[in-house]
This record gives sequence, C-alpha cells and structure tokens, in this order.
Amino acid sequence: MRTWLHSYPNSFFRLTRKCYLPAPSGRRVGHSRPAATERIEGNASPAGMPEESCIYKATVAYDGTAYKGFQLQNQSDSRKITIQGEIEACLVRMFQVDRRDLRVQGAGRTDSGVHARGQVVSFCTSRRETETIWKSMNRLLPRDIRIVDLAEAPHTFNARHSSTGKIYAYTLDIGPIHDPFMLRHSQHVWRPVSVQAMRAAAERFVGWHNFCNFANTFPDEVDPCKEIRRLVVTEVAPHLIRLEVEGSGFLYKMVRHMVGALVAVGTGLMDASAITDILDMGSTRLPGDRRREWVVAEAQGLVLEKVLYAEDAESAAIKPN
Repeated sequence: MRTWLHSYPNSFFRLTRKCYLPAPSGRRVGHSRPAATERIEGNASPAGMPEESCIYKATVAYDGTAYKGFQLQNQSDSRKITIQGEIEACLVRMFQVDRRDLRVQGAGRTDSGVHARGQVVSFCTSRRETETIWKSMNRLLPRDIRIVDLAEAPHTFNARHSSTGKIYAYTLDIGPIHDPFMLRHSQHVWRPVSVQAMRAAAERFVGWHNFCNFANTFPDEVDPCKEIRRLVVTEVAPHLIRLEVEGSGFLYKMVRHMVGALVAVGTGLMDASAITDILDMGSTRLPGDRRREWVVAEAQGLVLEKVLYAEDAESAAIKPN
C-alpha cells in the first residue's frame, strides 16, 4: 500500500525527515536553522498571486511559554523565537521558496507567553497536497506547535482581515497555593475572590465601548471602539475560574486589562462602577493624578480559543434544530 511518504517526491522527503524538538531549556535541537529563515527583515509580500497558487487556512494550537509572541521579530536576535518564525521556517524548508512568497498571516498577534487553541494562519503555495502538507508541518514543527487543521481557502481569504471576531479564555487559580500543574496556564490570585461580584461586573463590559483606557498603549491609528458580545465568568472546578470573552476585536493587552479589572472587583480592591466610569471616558486619558485601580493580568493565563469568520455564522444559522 502506498503511504503519503511514498506518494511524495524523494527530494521532499529528504527535507522533512528530521524535525526540531524543544530541549528542556527551551532551546531547539536538531538541524541548525535554515539560512532562508534568517532573512526576516520586513514583511512584504508580492502584490499579485499566480493563478495556480493556493491559499491555505491553518488552525494552529501552541503553548506560548517559550516564545516571544506570535508575530515575527525584525531583530536578528536568535533568542527572540516566535510562532510565526517557526511556521515560516518550516514552510521555507518544505517548499524551498523565499518566506515573503508564502504571505504568512496570523489572525491574532498573541503576546509573549500567551497560548492558543484556535489561532488561524493563512499562507500561499503552489502545492495542493493538503494532507501531505499537514502531516509534514506537524513533523517539522516543534512539539509545542501543532497544526490542528488545514484546508484550502478562497483566494480572497486572509486570516487577519477576514476575521469577524475572536474568543479568548483566561484561567485563574484562586486556591491557597498555585497548582504547579497549572503554573504555565493560569494566574494565581491569593486574596479571597467573590466570583459573584466578578460575574456581575463582567456585564458592564458587554456592548460597544471605547476601550482606550483598557489597553496597554493609547491607540492612535486603530479604532478603539470594540464590541464585547459576551463575557462569562465560570467556576469550572474548586479554586479554578474561567473567563471567556467574545468580541469583534481587541486592543493590545485589552483582555488582560479586563481580567485585571474583574480580579480587582472580585477581591474588593475596586468598585464595579469604576469600570463603567472609565469606559464612559472614551478616548479621554485618565487624569494625571488618577491611576488604574487594577494590575494587568499575567500572560500565561490567556488562551486564544477561536477565530471567527463569516462562514462560521452561516454554518451555525443552517444547523437543524
């Protein structure tokens, strides 16, 4: 019986028979990084795309602990390993093309230490062997990055610009000690927490608001008005709280600011009415003598759960009762 390896050119097999494996220290062992991956200056892509080319939509899961975020870093510092950089290095090695020809685009620029279960990445290639590409990517990528799903997409598809929203989840460990098995995937809150107070305060975020004061940087070129469609606070297990938020878009570290504000309310350090007051300020900066009453939530508790597209809403609408 012919397997997917037998059906692919021998030259391609020779390129993919070894993979990077994460060492305990977080460094990669195995092959040295291909020279093509060192040319990471800029992020240009060809203006046009050949008709024979194909756009792929990849759903990616990763543990972000060892990475400096998703987005490719322009610096030549080899310590700044990113998710996009690893994916591009993998594709360059597979297809032997310049990284710019791949037009790799991520739906969300997750920050350093942030994880994902449903990040979406689009890229361009003339190869049309979906299953072979999927298997080869998972063979080449580090073990803390997995391609969950791979499918062809329309030529107009762009992982970032075609998105209609995102769903994030945040995990809080409110036990007396931080569970060591949750250390890399939750934030510990040692003060007593009122889940009911957090749940009531979360409703204040729902709707269209200007989130300038719930972002790490004051946005100048980005629309600060975002729609929060839902923000649910659930005690999923003893001493474990999960916050799930769906929105049309998010500013830089916006989710972590929202979580930080809810923790401040839940621990009695801030009144819930302060959330409404600050949202009502819109693009007006907090007065110089007034500081935020919350601490920004840590990166490791945040997970990009899903990226939403128009076809998701369409498929949900036609599901039978």
